[in-house]
Amino acid sequence: MNRLEDILKEAGAQVRLTHTEREKMYAHLREYMAHTPIRPQTPRERAVFAWYGYRFGAVLVVLALMFTSGIGITYASARALPGDVLYPVKEITEEVTERLIIDEEKRAEFAVERAHRRLQEVEQLAARGALDTRREALAMRTFE
Repeated sequence: MNRLEDILKEAGAQVRLTHTEREKMYAHLREYMAHTPIRPQTPRERAVFAWYGYRFGAVLVVLALMFTSGIGITYASARALPGDVLYPVKEITEEVTERLIIDEEKRAEFAVERAHRRLQEVEQLAARGALDTRREALAMRTFE
């Protein structure tokens, strides 16, 4: 904090209103509120505020749907195999995860696990008889 803030805080800690001063302040405030009522909104103002309120609510709903569906898609992509529709999502998720790892040793462990997963994916595709040259090339590209 700077010196001015410290001085103001010290001065504020030393200032105390007496009971009479406090009652006088509240009386002035109540009198002001009685003579200065809140201006009622016009129908146009109410409509504008309602429109913005609905719009804000709709934006929140859309953001919540995007967030929850994004989590679901990410979770579902974890089991995707090369050539599946969600496989690019899996690649992006793994890339982001790898970049978020700060410790070099943990990052190396993650890279080894990822390479192991690629080999398992190729084995699964071969066991199903679905390993064609396109899927094999995709798996090799992500393996490297």
